[in-house]
Amino acid sequence: MQAKPINWLWPGRIARGKLSILVGNAGLGKSQVCASLAAITSKGGFWPVDRSEAFQGAVVILSAEDDPEDTIRPRLEAAGADLEHIYILHAIQVPENGSEATRRGFNLAVDSVRLAALMNEIKAKDMPVSLVIIDPISAYLGDADSHNNAEVRAILAPLQTVAAQQSAAILGVSHLTKAQGVDALLRLQGSVAFGAAARAVWGVTKDKDNPQRRLMLPLKNNLGTDISGFAYTLQSLVLEGSDPPIGTSYVMWESDKVTQSADEAFSSPARDHSEQSALDDAKEFLRSYLAGGMRKVSDVDKEARSAGHSHTTLRRAKAELRIKACQDDFHGPWYWKLP
Repeated sequence: MQAKPINWLWPGRIARGKLSILVGNAGLGKSQVCASLAAITSKGGFWPVDRSEAFQGAVVILSAEDDPEDTIRPRLEAAGADLEHIYILHAIQVPENGSEATRRGFNLAVDSVRLAALMNEIKAKDMPVSLVIIDPISAYLGDADSHNNAEVRAILAPLQTVAAQQSAAILGVSHLTKAQGVDALLRLQGSVAFGAAARAVWGVTKDKDNPQRRLMLPLKNNLGTDISGFAYTLQSLVLEGSDPPIGTSYVMWESDKVTQSADEAFSSPARDHSEQSALDDAKEFLRSYLAGGMRKVSDVDKEARSAGHSHTTLRRAKAELRIKACQDDFHGPWYWKLP
């Protein structure tokens, strides 16, 4: 075995060949941050603050929550991405005996080999994939219990192998639970195995002194030595030349590092704990959790309790989102699914 240096995507921040996690509450611009990172990677741009030049590479995006045409592409355009080098994985085609292939959602439990094959195809016709974004990672776990450490580790291990073999950074997006008085790293939704497996975990929160300002801070960085973070605001934009007008948003990074500690920033989240805020959070949870397909009601309730959502608020959120309840058969369990 020979020693070798870390192969960085974003020097000191996000490594290639490794799994990293971006975590935060809903509505803070995590997906726009991902669009910014994808744009910088796709064109070989410059990273925020230190202005080091990115090594240009292709980007693969898996997004269970946002529509590629009206949300993801506009955000990428606003961020200045080179769209020729960005690929969105919509679904997996599965051959059927004697009939046409069927399409189903991507499942990390069984499709890591297919992801590697796609990356090889992209490398052959374009350039090597440097970044894979999975937003949110919880939507691609199939039937695995996201709170079961052994099951999560079993899913992440092949994904980490793909990252290493392809020399690509894999960035999973996740949410925070509502638990208070706990280290932010331990508030990752689901098993602690997510945080343990990731070589870097970045947390996004509001600046308590400026609600429009967001802080992106390291909750864990096993490979880098710089413990500083970043600040940004979300800016609105109408895409030039679009008819009808297409509105979107993008990340405006500040030019200076943020030295505030994650413990301080996440100790008392700057957020509205009103009834409406709790309802909005529950709706965001349901959109995310059901994005990969219908789920057993018992599993929904279990995940919701773990994330800090009350039974009453969850049912109100279900009603407002017009989530459907159904059974596979008359005596089978009940499922919820998005309309």
